[in-house]
Amino acid sequence: MKRFLFYLLISFSLLSIVSCGDDEKGDDAPTTYTITFDTDGGSEVPAQNVVTMV
Repeated sequence: MKRFLFYLLISFSLLSIVSCGDDEKGDDAPTTYTITFDTDGGSEVPAQNVVTMV
């Protein structure tokens, strides 16, 4: 009986872990971030654009 409960608990644990996966498949659009710099009175640094693939 203990073995049955152990396997039942393991199967429910694995099922809950698998069900928490990422639901959004195919959302591979790149995200663009613009980074600006505060030079505190120094020479100006142009803004940088960073593109990430999530």
